[in-house]
Amino acid sequence: MKTIESLQNILRPSNWSEIVGQEVAVSVLSKQIAENKLKQAFLFCGGSGTGKTSAARVMCRQLNGEDGYPDEFDASRNSDIGSIRDLIESVKRVSLDQRYRVVIIDECHNLQNKSFDTLLKTLEEPPKHVIFILCTTEPDKIPNTIKTRCQRFDFYRVDKKTLADNIRYVCKTKLEKPIEDYAAKMIAESSDGSVRESLKLLEQCYDYGDLTEENVEKVLNKYSIKDLIELLRAFQEDNGTKAIEIQDRIVTKNHALVNVFDQLIRVILDLKRYYINRDVKNTMFTENPEINMDLNPYLEELMSYRTHVNQSTAEILFKKFAMGGKRHDI
Repeated sequence: MKTIESLQNILRPSNWSEIVGQEVAVSVLSKQIAENKLKQAFLFCGGSGTGKTSAARVMCRQLNGEDGYPDEFDASRNSDIGSIRDLIESVKRVSLDQRYRVVIIDECHNLQNKSFDTLLKTLEEPPKHVIFILCTTEPDKIPNTIKTRCQRFDFYRVDKKTLADNIRYVCKTKLEKPIEDYAAKMIAESSDGSVRESLKLLEQCYDYGDLTEENVEKVLNKYSIKDLIELLRAFQEDNGTKAIEIQDRIVTKNHALVNVFDQLIRVILDLKRYYINRDVKNTMFTENPEINMDLNPYLEELMSYRTHVNQSTAEILFKKFAMGGKRHDI
């Protein structure tokens, strides 16, 4: 069977302009390289799929040319002191075809304490031709002695609008396939700020068929925003019959009510944003949601039960909303 390279690997950034949503890190790092003021140890912190390792690889290319390649070390698999010693010894040797040895230590928080101690000795007096880039999703686990010897860059979760814009760009220029506006927003919403996750989900939806709202809902097993807006409108109108009908429709689509909580909170927050600026660009909506109501009681109630809600309390709370009850104990 022939395997096909994944979209996220095909679109791995090869230059600064292709790194999505990390303007501060890209600006500072590219300026340091251009002005020949690069430090020798960096700490890249941030969630999965935000561009830490990609930025480190781009740095390597900027320093050593398009054919430049880093020495990559996976600390989640090689956390012992012997492995880190072998790495340090190997990079001490000057490369014949590269100006710098760029060492990327991925998931560095997994290193054992003795491994950190060994690494610290090298960071205190690094060889002039070596640049260390430590990448981590858990910076709190990195010893302060290591942190103080690195220049830190935080890679933030990418906002939904930027992710959706990037999804549309990929569809137009790489996949050459149109995508409906709300379909792009749904994928972005489901990606938790991760560019890599957004490309993985986009590829799944692309393999399924046309990139329509209906198809993306099916692939992502999402409930329609229209259903949630209808649900809120039914709450507003104290229309219990309609609210329970919509609730049953959502459950029929295999969505447990407990999982609707977070999405309903997001819809309410986006509605509040829309009320402020009357612009759908930074929301999950594609057009005027056409709802104008006091959302605070519902938001307060949902948030108060968010940490300990279960299927039973979800059903009771939704029915209470449907009958016009707010801010009462369940």
